[in-house]
Amino acid sequence: MENENITRISNIGCESAGNDRPKVSVLVPVYNVEQLLGRCLDSLLGQTLEDIEILCVNDCSPDGSADILKAYSERDKRVRVIEKPENEGLMMARVTGYRHGRGEYFFFCDSDDYIPADALEKLYAKAKATNADITVGGMYIVNGEGAKVLRPREDVACGDGSGYLYRILGGATCSLCGSLYKRSLFEGHVYPALKRHSFSEDRILLTRLLLDRRPSVATIPDDTYYYWVNTESITRRKISKQALCEQLKALFLCHGMVSESVPESDSDMLRANDAFMVRAMSYYLEQVPWRSLIREFNEDSHRLLGWSGMRACVPAHLAVHTWFLLHLPPYRHIAWRGRMLIRKMQGKV
Repeated sequence: MENENITRISNIGCESAGNDRPKVSVLVPVYNVEQLLGRCLDSLLGQTLEDIEILCVNDCSPDGSADILKAYSERDKRVRVIEKPENEGLMMARVTGYRHGRGEYFFFCDSDDYIPADALEKLYAKAKATNADITVGGMYIVNGEGAKVLRPREDVACGDGSGYLYRILGGATCSLCGSLYKRSLFEGHVYPALKRHSFSEDRILLTRLLLDRRPSVATIPDDTYYYWVNTESITRRKISKQALCEQLKALFLCHGMVSESVPESDSDMLRANDAFMVRAMSYYLEQVPWRSLIREFNEDSHRLLGWSGMRACVPAHLAVHTWFLLHLPPYRHIAWRGRMLIRKMQGKV
């Protein structure tokens, strides 16, 4: 007998929930995560806020994830599964999720991560009390030994999307996860999504959302998301030339969105936008030997990595550091080893 909670789609359509709308739709893209998927789903089904749906989008996972999803959907009717006909990557899986979600609010959760039992209840209470379009909770990075490192996000509640975007450009995490989003932010709107793209997916969607919708933002101090540091994750392997190009493509896509949408009068935002790209390129210059690839990636990279371009948007110490990376190859190894030592001490690797 066909499981009524499993849907096979050939195209993306918009879901209508009628009067049967849960408070929260948890959107879970699934691909190659059979080792961690059960932990994720258990944390979602164990939420103190019970009026939820868990919408799992199986992106043609080649492992045993489909069987795990089937078992959970048979056990609990709140678990719905969408089987995609072909693998299209995380960004497209999320599009499928928010086009089919029936909830009053959406919550993004990656299938190798998990959340505290009261996360959705606390986020929902704050969202209803403030009527905020986005309600942001605290995020922890969890490594293989179980050590947790806080990524605080309380300072992103600045009234509207511009303040949130400014803080993201300043270094605040751009993760979609651990937050509630009103479904109205997604109704009738499909955000940019690249097929089979594995870098800065959250940044692309969130940047466009903040620019287009100008949402109100609230935060809570409580932890609402545990980001698992997966050492096998594609984003944590030694970066290849192709991966570097994909990452630069994604980051400059976001840079272009901001440059085109923000008026010239908002010089602080435009300067922060340029500064973010300098910091990002400096970070990659530490990791890889392809200096000319980064510097000559496009007109903006060439401009921003020039001395005058850097000094127009970043402090002198970062400009000097980046200049050394560009012109003194041995310096790169020293800088990268120092960074990795610090990250290890912080529990991030």
